[in-house]
Amino acid sequence: MSMNLHAIGVDLWQTPTWITYLALFDSNGDERSLEEALHIYISWVETHTEGVWNSAEDHESMRERVRNHIEEVKTDVKKLYMM
Repeated sequence: MSMNLHAIGVDLWQTPTWITYLALFDSNGDERSLEEALHIYISWVETHTEGVWNSAEDHESMRERVRNHIEEVKTDVKKLYMM
């Protein structure tokens, strides 16, 4: 069963289950702080600008989408949880 990362305050992008667990729990199974979890989620979001693109315009469009989403997340997220 897929477990997605969700937030109070912002609609997050659909995350792979492993990103959800990585963001929320450390290697001992203890819950991470909001700051740590956001850092991990944002690092994953930033990977969406990597790779080969059909055009410079497509790449710039994704870069802008990523920048806007990160700004929204940093401003509005109150809590992260999985569902």
